[in-house]
Amino acid sequence: HSKRLIKVDGVVTKKRSAYCADFAAIRSQISLLRDTHVSHFHFSLDWALVLPVGDPSQANRTVLHYYRCLVSELARANITPVVALWQPVAPHQGLPGPLAQRGAWENPHTALAFAEYARLCFSDLGQYVKFWITMNQPSTRNMTYSAAHNLLRAHALAWRMYDEHFRPSQKGRISIALQADWIEPACPFSQKDKEVAERILEFDFGWLAEPIFGSGGYPRAMRDWLAQRNNFLLPFFTEEERKLIQGSFDFLALSHYTTILVDWEKEDPGKYNDYLAVQEMTDITWLNSPSQVAVVPWGLRKVLNWMKFKYGDLPTYIIANGIDDDPQAAQDK
Repeated sequence: HSKRLIKVDGVVTKKRSAYCADFAAIRSQISLLRDTHVSHFHFSLDWALVLPVGDPSQANRTVLHYYRCLVSELARANITPVVALWQPVAPHQGLPGPLAQRGAWENPHTALAFAEYARLCFSDLGQYVKFWITMNQPSTRNMTYSAAHNLLRAHALAWRMYDEHFRPSQKGRISIALQADWIEPACPFSQKDKEVAERILEFDFGWLAEPIFGSGGYPRAMRDWLAQRNNFLLPFFTEEERKLIQGSFDFLALSHYTTILVDWEKEDPGKYNDYLAVQEMTDITWLNSPSQVAVVPWGLRKVLNWMKFKYGDLPTYIIANGIDDDPQAAQDK
């Protein structure tokens, strides 16, 4: 039946502030997580949603309130939130529209905008978040050298911001999360295949890892290879940038999904990478996931050993691992 609303003159109630109970979705999510007995819950914030125009002075307060409720309820349920500030997703790589239109990561200004966005997230959510990821799995396979350079600066600016202004009171930890699939020489006895495998690891992983966890510059193997091909597009770090970026981590975080075999000889033009002079292949005896990703459990141990050899003993977290399953399956076991 219908109710009539009658306005009473001269009566004003104060606007109530939003409560976490307003978000019904959070409660069911958290009880699901509790039922599975997870200790940590890892998710990414949506930069474009939080800052639609890319400017902290025009933040979407409703979205921030939602995230604040989510992390506070997780903490209350004794589940540690692991929160990434950014991950490359469609559209615009997960960047606010105006930043994407002004050149995305090609534009050095994007790094400064990221640091300001990070500051907002730290001050709004840092009371409940003790485990931050600046960037979640930026993909080196489709990135230019200048974009990667700005991405590294952005990560480091956010890390330094946390370290100086938020760590003393919030006492959290923060790092970058990189994708680390293993690259195995097709013939374990071939020196050439081993060199190729090492080169791909440096281009896939070392490119972003070496400046942060290692020497503070880009991998030697990468620079040498490009120089041999008269490609001088890989930038050099200024002394100031090196100081900013090197050591900007609290732990090493990685995601690992599969292993690729590599060979130096060109056999299948469809899977041959001219740029790195490498033939990528798979072993036909390996299991495949529904979307044809090779299932190679031992690759993870090899990748961890390689990192220990390259960067020493670092606290390490595997924040994503495994394979895709059938997206059509109604019952996800």
